[in-house]
Amino acid sequence: MKKEKIVAIIPSRMASSRLPGKPLLKIYNLELIEHVRRRALLGKFFDEVYVATCDREIASIVSQNNGKVIMTSDKHFDCNERILEASKKINAKFIVNVQGDEILVHPKNLDMICRTIVKDKQSMYWNAISKIEDKKDLINDTVVKCYISKNKNILFCSRKEEIIKKIDPNIPIMKLLGLQAFKKSALKIYSKNNITPLEKNFSIGQMRILENNHNLKSINIKNGYRGIDKKRDIIYAKNILKRDKEQIKILNKIINH
Repeated sequence: MKKEKIVAIIPSRMASSRLPGKPLLKIYNLELIEHVRRRALLGKFFDEVYVATCDREIASIVSQNNGKVIMTSDKHFDCNERILEASKKINAKFIVNVQGDEILVHPKNLDMICRTIVKDKQSMYWNAISKIEDKKDLINDTVVKCYISKNKNILFCSRKEEIIKKIDPNIPIMKLLGLQAFKKSALKIYSKNNITPLEKNFSIGQMRILENNHNLKSINIKNGYRGIDKKRDIIYAKNILKRDKEQIKILNKIINH
């Protein structure tokens, strides 16, 4: 793969609306933010991995573990605005947004995203998607569902299954993951666009890209597990970390980091 600088930024804040303080929740005696950061470090193609946060508590934990932190404003509407601010302090061609609650993200999937964005000369925005394996995710409003065109562009997103099905009930519904990528130059374009109606109404940042008529290319990955959004997701994650052989290997690596 041609070497072009790729940086991972993990946005994180304590004031989660559905699970306040979740970045510092301990799972297997390790903070959630550290699970995610250490998994990103296992990716082969990231030149640097940063945590972007407005909270000193998060920054302190990351720094204690020799991680890199960028302090940001606490006024951002969504994680992409936090990514935008942090990216201004970084020299890179590509920025990969690894959501701070993606405790089960597989380093191999991060590598696949990196390979894809470097090879794709046409796109500026990308988002990972996966098949919905668990039917409960269809009715779970913390899981964002999406609808993909024949050329693999994401056309629409919603937390509600019924809204997606109204578009075309015959097209498979996919799951939108908390793994985005941008050309750094595209973030400058994003910054010039105001918060859009559907972005605000649905609480889905990707809608700002779509509502401003930009292409959002999908990257289909395997085992796209949902992140930690509510207390029940902690039980879900723990069960996978207990029974999935690949996840057990990764857990052992990061615990012994």
